[in-house]
Amino acid sequence: MQIKGGTQMGTLSVNKVAGYSLMIGPVIALVMFFLQPGGLIIDPGDADDTAAQAAALVANRGIAIIVSMLIPLGLIAVFSGSMHWVQSMEGGSGHAIARLGLPMIFVAIICWTISLGIASSTAMGFTNAAFVGTFLGINVVSGPLFGIGNLLIALGASTRDEYNTIFAYIAALAGLVAGLVSLLAGFDDGFINMGTAVSGLCFIIISAFYIYVGRSFATAD
Repeated sequence: MQIKGGTQMGTLSVNKVAGYSLMIGPVIALVMFFLQPGGLIIDPGDADDTAAQAAALVANRGIAIIVSMLIPLGLIAVFSGSMHWVQSMEGGSGHAIARLGLPMIFVAIICWTISLGIASSTAMGFTNAAFVGTFLGINVVSGPLFGIGNLLIALGASTRDEYNTIFAYIAALAGLVAGLVSLLAGFDDGFINMGTAVSGLCFIIISAFYIYVGRSFATAD
């Protein structure tokens, strides 16, 4: 497999750093996503019940703050690796469409970081359930952006010989579904709980694709 961009930085090449970022970042973000208080595992409850969500955050203050710190850290690692990944496509097929997806993922990460800051503030008792509604509202924007961004990058990767086309299409479909369910949650409160579970499944698939791509970079030199 031929991967462009093997510039050395100290004892680690850019390829290796990007590869490790794409392998480790998604795992951190995904595990923390499932450990969010009020989510799927810890004090699970209706995602549209802002009072219950706020109570879960307050009752699990330490976990809530750790999760709110580590999810952005994992996502930033993903974005850093994705930048190098898309850059490696330059001059070849798939670069233009993949490049369009990068800023969408960037904006989504900023939105999620803000919403997780609100969650931390709620866990610390500085804000109330009304702000949890703001948290949910931000997710309605960031979810579709992240999903569409991943859809475009995966579609770009599907046109290239160095990646498994079927796997890329599956990841693209997962991005599309994740974006759609996040958007639908904004129109129907009853869809939020199912949307959270479906998004979690989609993020597992997307993360698996990131890890697959990351491994190709980490072993390229």
